[in-house]
Amino acid sequence: MNIKAVGFDFDGTLYPERNLFLHSLRLGLRNPRFFLAYRQARNTLRASGPEGGAQSNQASPHVGFDEKRRALDAFRKAQSELIGRSLGMDAGRAEALTNAIIYESLESSFARIQPYRGVKTCLETLKAKGLRLAVLSDLPPWEKLKTLGLDGYFDTILCSECSGRLKPDRRPFLFLADKLGANPEDVLYVGNNWEIDIEGAHAAGMKTAYRGRRPRRNTAADFCFRDWDALSRWILSR
Repeated sequence: MNIKAVGFDFDGTLYPERNLFLHSLRLGLRNPRFFLAYRQARNTLRASGPEGGAQSNQASPHVGFDEKRRALDAFRKAQSELIGRSLGMDAGRAEALTNAIIYESLESSFARIQPYRGVKTCLETLKAKGLRLAVLSDLPPWEKLKTLGLDGYFDTILCSECSGRLKPDRRPFLFLADKLGANPEDVLYVGNNWEIDIEGAHAAGMKTAYRGRRPRRNTAADFCFRDWDALSRWILSR
């Protein structure tokens, strides 16, 4: 097994997601109709992509700012249209609500969140050994990583929305491999959601590490862990 780069999911993988859940719950109680519409829109886009077609198994990675911008714009437009349709409002108003409630308010909650114990040591160890490191999250991770003091460890930080798809579609993972300058089979992806992170990365040809217990009768994960020192030891032993 040859690991040249390591990609990480963000929410629930690098920090305890329960902290964000409590903040999300408060926002949800204030905006119940919006949150229901938002979840429905994300589920629809996760299944079909912004064009409404089937998930692509042959999607090529996106290269360059202009193409990334077009993919992100298409995704956000489709998301706003779906939310607006559910709430009976135009897409522009739905987009403004999503920006305020999801992309801005949730980010502000990270001032009270800390990474898992051992995360920084693990990242420092892997980086010192010359491995390229990245984050791939379904929601924009840039400002949140800065707040947690983790942004300096990564060679590239990506949001799957910029690929035009959400995980577990193969396109975000191929996007990640391309930005890392590695073949998918040389990338290890680390996540805490079995269906979205582990099965998605495995289908894209990546090696996978699952933060949690391995489900029975499923071999999609190459490694399962709870302790971050165990992950770094396992990676460096490959």
